[in-house]
Amino acid sequence: MEKEKRLSSLPSIGELFKQSFAVFEESIFKLILVGISFLASIFLVAGFAGILLVVLFGSYFIGKTPVIPPEPLIMIGVVIVLLCLISFLILVLVAGIAPVLIVGGYKENIGFWEAVKKSFRYIIPLYFTNLLIFLLCLGGFFLFVFPAIIFSFLFMFAAYEVILNEKRFFGAVRRSVLIVSRRFWPILGRVVVFLTVYIILIGVIPSLLRGSSSGNIFVSIFITLVNFFAGYFSICYYITLYKQARVGLEKEEGGSYWWIWVIAILGFVMFFALIFIVSSLVVNLIQQAGPSLMQNLENMPSVDSNALQQIEGI
Repeated sequence: MEKEKRLSSLPSIGELFKQSFAVFEESIFKLILVGISFLASIFLVAGFAGILLVVLFGSYFIGKTPVIPPEPLIMIGVVIVLLCLISFLILVLVAGIAPVLIVGGYKENIGFWEAVKKSFRYIIPLYFTNLLIFLLCLGGFFLFVFPAIIFSFLFMFAAYEVILNEKRFFGAVRRSVLIVSRRFWPILGRVVVFLTVYIILIGVIPSLLRGSSSGNIFVSIFITLVNFFAGYFSICYYITLYKQARVGLEKEEGGSYWWIWVIAILGFVMFFALIFIVSSLVVNLIQQAGPSLMQNLENMPSVDSNALQQIEGI
């Protein structure tokens, strides 16, 4: 309790938006460059894989005999698809890590290429941290859904702990739970305010502007621009909130979050128990209904073959 009293209050919501806009102005062009590079890389990987598959399997479509036998050809195709999927996963992770490095280190003026190069060192830690979070939230979802919502909120800073604070897996999750739980209501309030502003911009204002066909075009352009810039601004907003929330907690590693594990495990136990019960009921129903169903089929009157021939003749 003494540690909690020493924590200073968070800056005001207005100050949070002000700092977020300052970071947004400094970082927006680099963030857009990351987005464009990500899309270009996706198209390049997909195009290269598509060309390889067409070259390898194109002979089947034009009726020619392939140079490579079918068995190794299929294996090559599977390898190409797997490599393509792995490349997509790496690109998605890099596209998520680089903006965090750019925004989180905007005072150090981290460049685009420097952020991209640094991103690769965080791919494996971030992937397994996200996998851990997914499993915990999935277990909470199985236990009446609500725990998954609480878990997602408590884990909201885990990725930033991995990328900006060099934490790994359990340490990142523990630190995120510490930061959010120690300032639960102020952080929740700032998240709700941001979501409310976003809903007003994307929902309320467009509904008020709708009218003529030209108005609908204007609304569509407005919604597209809001979605485009809101995605980048949200990165600046939540990283700024993270930096404000972790003040005073820099040296703390975080306490135990065993209760989250207990709830997640209970959720999985309930899920598998439900599957077992349902499958047992289905098997019992089939076993009970099977003999009577076979008996009914055997008791059905047979159709005379002569009658069938007469019907076909008609």
